[in-house]
Amino acid sequence: MTIPNAYWALWLGVLVLGGFAVPEFLAIKNRQSGDTLSENIRRWLKTDTPGGGASWLAVWSTLALVLGWLLGHILRWWP
Repeated sequence: MTIPNAYWALWLGVLVLGGFAVPEFLAIKNRQSGDTLSENIRRWLKTDTPGGGASWLAVWSTLALVLGWLLGHILRWWP
């Protein structure tokens, strides 16, 4: 059985809307501090605390690792 391309396009659209767009919209709309994805990432990486927390090197190296893995996975450098 072959899964049609339209299914994957629809699945990705639902994932983006349900997994990011809708919660982000609601977080922006309620105007409470700390609800958006970027505010949570800043808190997780401890970049929201002046004079403390993670260094920018840690932040950028984490981002580079995640994006590098995704690129390698998409380009089939590894399974």
